[in-house]
Amino acid sequence: MTAKRNLADVAPGEILDVFKLLNSSLGLENDTDGTSGGLNNAKHVHILGLFELTTKLGRRSGASELMAANLAVQHVNALNILPGYKLILLINDTQCDPGVAVDRLFHAIYSKMTVFMLLGSGCSNVSEALAQVVPYWNIIQVSYGSKSPALSDRRKFPLFFRTAAPDSTHNIAKARFIKYHKWQMVAAFSQSENRYLLPINHLITELEKENVTCISTVTFSSDNYKDQLQLLKKHDTRIIIGSFSVAMAPGIFCAAHELGMFGAEYVWIIENRDVAWWEQMVSGCSQSQLREAVEGIILVGDFDLDYQRQSVSHSQ
Repeated sequence: MTAKRNLADVAPGEILDVFKLLNSSLGLENDTDGTSGGLNNAKHVHILGLFELTTKLGRRSGASELMAANLAVQHVNALNILPGYKLILLINDTQCDPGVAVDRLFHAIYSKMTVFMLLGSGCSNVSEALAQVVPYWNIIQVSYGSKSPALSDRRKFPLFFRTAAPDSTHNIAKARFIKYHKWQMVAAFSQSENRYLLPINHLITELEKENVTCISTVTFSSDNYKDQLQLLKKHDTRIIIGSFSVAMAPGIFCAAHELGMFGAEYVWIIENRDVAWWEQMVSGCSQSQLREAVEGIILVGDFDLDYQRQSVSHSQ
């Protein structure tokens, strides 16, 4: 196995290295002229595709990611990139649940079909669970949407690759944004899991380069976030950088509304998770109160060129 880099760091022209890995595992290093036969006589190469098709928060991109994967498989087969072989995508739903995803993987492994590659998942906690298992079966894993910085650990996840940049890549932009507005002091409010703590730790380093002080980093769990939010309020810092899950977000901003930590006197900067979590029902808050609490928050995410083009075309 020669590939040692994360796909997020690989140049576009090198993206076919993944297929070189498949070529190697199939023994096709020297067969590049397509003489192994057409698709009619081709041997099947099974790829397990794990997608978030049904989740509690209804991750919107699961269905479109499945469509993209199907289209990619069609293109690879049509272009005869793997001479003498035909890719077959096996589809299953993780429900954005690590336990469900690992169960789906084991079911595929112990079926009569040999799985050469795992495509998935879009949820970082799911991908992390899978990435710890696949080395035991020498299965290459490629994620199309997991952004946890923890997954960049090549020693821990030797066969994991991804095409999505980790959340920490937004930190320079966040630091520059804060400096631009001349905010000298900030506070961090982070869920106590590595996927949320690691980006905050990296961000603090970037803030120091911009002469911005992070006066406190408050961590919390699902059991004590209200108490920790009260502690954060006592620090009287109005620029708050949040790092937490979509599942926790409605409860956090409901509590923030109750404590008066919203509106023109507060700035919340959090990651955009591609889910309209502020439309979810949460105990202790009406939907109008939750919407009031999130009014004016700053969401930081990847630039969606296709979305921008659609917005421009609709406005014309």
